[in-house]
Parts: sequence; C-alpha cells; structure tokens
Amino acid sequence: MAWDAVRVVGILLLFAGALSAQGTGSAPPVSAPPTEPAWLQPAILLVGAIVTALGSWIAALVVKILGKVAERAGHRLSAEQEETLHRWAEIAVRAAEETAAARGLKQAGERKFAEVLGAAQKRFPSITDDTLKIAINGAIHRVPGLGKTGNP
Repeated sequence: MAWDAVRVVGILLLFAGALSAQGTGSAPPVSAPPTEPAWLQPAILLVGAIVTALGSWIAALVVKILGKVAERAGHRLSAEQEETLHRWAEIAVRAAEETAAARGLKQAGERKFAEVLGAAQKRFPSITDDTLKIAINGAIHRVPGLGKTGNP
C-alpha cells in the first residue's frame, strides 16, 4: 500500500518536472547551450521522493523495534517477583472460586477470569496484561478441579 503511494507520487513528480522542464513554450536562445539535460530535474525529484518515503519507512521501523526492546527490557521480572505473582494469582483464583461457590452462583470461567485479571491489574499495574494472563492461566491449571482438570 505504501509502495503504491510512493509510485504515484514519483510519477506525478516526474510528469510535473517534465512539464516544468518544457517551460511555457518559449525555447532558450540559440546561443546559450542547455546547462543540464532535460531528464535530470525530474530524476532528481523522483529520487527525492523515493528517499523521503524510504526514510519515513525506516524511521517507523526503528521506532517499532525500539518500542519492542524497551517494553521487554522494562517488564522483565526477577525470579522473586515472578514467584510472588504466581503465588498471588493462585490465591486470587481460589478466592474467586470460593466467592462464587459461597454466593451459590454458577459463574462462567470467563467471568471469574476477568475478575481475577482486574484484581491483578490493580495489584500489579506495571506488569503487562499478557504476563498477568499467563500467570492466571498457570494458576488455574495448578488448582485441582479447575481449568482442563475439571472446571466446575
């Protein structure tokens, strides 16, 4: 999609340059030789458009890569933090299950998962949602009678 736009802009610049090189119909004086070929100005415009488009594309790619690197570097958990998160997630999963049982409600697993995820987001605001979801899913599989072992 972006390359199509670059091609269109290049073609438009090429035609605009060719038209401006032709002038308004008045020829240069016979005694003055042309200082540059007629194709040079449109070629320069086309190359400028291509360089601008490539520069923008490369800048966007660099920003995306740096964003991924910064996100990964900023959210690495130490072994102690990870252990705390997994322990808390297991306790929260058990609590959600007990709360639903005490109310006599048959809540869907997705609703309990959403409640635990919301509590985890409040408790651990600096940890990404993906990391929290992994910890909660791990806790669901560790608690007997839940998840694939028999979600009541």
